[in-house]
Amino acid sequence: LGTKRAKGLIRFSKEYLALDEAGEDVLKLAEEQVKGLFMVGEYGWTAYETFILKRLPPEGRSVKVCDHALQLYVEYQLGRRAVRKK
Repeated sequence: LGTKRAKGLIRFSKEYLALDEAGEDVLKLAEEQVKGLFMVGEYGWTAYETFILKRLPPEGRSVKVCDHALQLYVEYQLGRRAVRKK
């Protein structure tokens, strides 16, 4: 990793740990809290919402994910959800 990226990861880690130390439930953060972490944007929030909060878009709503692999995962999970309902 480059120095800039390494420093960014350290800053992100410190901010995340500070939330934990402040008593926040880091498994139930709000969108503003996640996006407020250093180097976290829309992709980071989408991944957090998908993998940590286990939230998928409501049925019939389009999925807009900025990463191909994450998009495939969301579509796969939506397909599994549809099969379970039948």
